[in-house]
Amino acid sequence: MTGVSLYNVMTIGSGKIKEKLLTVRVTEDKLAEFKRAAEMRGATMSGLLHQFIVKVIREEKERSPEAFQTFELINDVDSDEPDAMQRSGLETN
Repeated sequence: MTGVSLYNVMTIGSGKIKEKLLTVRVTEDKLAEFKRAAEMRGATMSGLLHQFIVKVIREEKERSPEAFQTFELINDVDSDEPDAMQRSGLETN
C-alpha cells in the first residue's frame, strides 16, 4: 500500500479560508486506476474525494439531522465569537 496525501484549498477573494490535508492509503494499482478515472471525468482525485465527502455528509444530515445540529452547536461554542455561547443556548452564568 502507498499513502496518498490530497488537500483542497478554498479561497474567497484573495484571502485563504481553509486548508486541510487528508491522507488515504491505497494500493498502487488502485491509485493508478483512480487517477485514470478522475482524468476520464475531467476531474482531479482531490475533487472527486471532495464530492464523495460532501455527498456522505449530506446523506447523513438527512438521515440524522439532530446529530449534526449538536455538532454545530459545539463548534459554535468553540469559536472566538463573543455571543457563540449565548446563541448556542449553552451559556453558563
